[in-house]
Amino acid sequence: MLLSNSEDLLEKIRDLSDYDKKRDYKLRYNYKMTDLQAALGINQLNELPQFLKRRIEIACQYSRALKESPVILPTEHPDSTHIYYRYVVKVAGDVNNYIELLQKEGICCDRPVYRPLHHYLGLDICRETDRVWNTALSIPIYPSLSDGDVERVIQALKKVLKN
Repeated sequence: MLLSNSEDLLEKIRDLSDYDKKRDYKLRYNYKMTDLQAALGINQLNELPQFLKRRIEIACQYSRALKESPVILPTEHPDSTHIYYRYVVKVAGDVNNYIELLQKEGICCDRPVYRPLHHYLGLDICRETDRVWNTALSIPIYPSLSDGDVERVIQALKKVLKN
């Protein structure tokens, strides 16, 4: 499911999501949703305001609790609202160490992306991307986290950051 306020983008997506009965040749896919997927999508879309509200609440808890920690927190821009699809902090040193230590504390976290695209392409041209990738830690922020779960994440992260 895709939502946009850009009619141009929606038209391009509609064109690319169906490969049949086209006058020109271009790589297209059969990305039609089933009725069941559409029903689930509509139901989830109704929950979106609550999901976003909860993500923002969790992000505020993290930001308050970690503001004195040795991490760089996500920034908010005054002209927009951050929806916190991910809550990514920048850590000092190799992020793999933090991931391993947090997993030992029962906290599932990871890098924000598995691998940057240039790694798949065998390119060594994006050194700044690699630097960020090696220090970016995405901590749990899904809407079903309870306040107790959030506190466990905070305490585990504080403990790991002291090591």
